[in-house]
Amino acid sequence: MTYGFVTRQTKVSDVSGWDELYQSDTATVWEAENVYGYYKVKYHKTSKTKYYKGESAWMNIQRDVVDAGDFGGWGIFQ
Repeated sequence: MTYGFVTRQTKVSDVSGWDELYQSDTATVWEAENVYGYYKVKYHKTSKTKYYKGESAWMNIQRDVVDAGDFGGWGIFQ
């Protein structure tokens, strides 16, 4: 398994698997196993899945999870 950093060209198909970081009634957050800086978030109320990548991905995930109504989201990456 190759472990690398996320780039603009990184695709979902490049990910070998996902490790769960956080789960609540509002959202579930996963981190890519083999690509550093690539995340997947599923929002349960809307059944929408969003992908985040890059240096500021963790900030965007925290903000979006909290905006969705889960204030426990501030502790995802601590």
